Amino acid sequence: MPLNESTIREITDPAEFAASAKVIRNSFKTVAEEFGLTRDNTPTHPAFLTVRWLREKKSDDVKYFGLFLVPQGHHKFDKRLACQSSGGTASRGIDY
Repeated sequence: MPLNESTIREITDPAEFAASAKVIRNSFKTVAEEFGLTRDNTPTHPAFLTVRWLREKKSDDVKYFGLFLVPQGHHKFDKRLACQSSGGTASRGIDY
């Protein structure tokens, strides 16, 4: 898919948390599978991240950022590739 541009922006709308959580879970899914991690034996691994967790950390003044891409011929950033948090205590919850 040819791209025109990309941008990194803060994710401030809780309505975007579901898509963000999906990107994070998918990014860590293969690691969890490779090492036999499950929600039971490693509940804080990012492969099992929930929207609830994102909402809770956001209320702790954690900031989330995403990389958004614009497919060629479009004018809206509609493809999320990555998410990152900063501040607060979020990093402790997703360490592995």
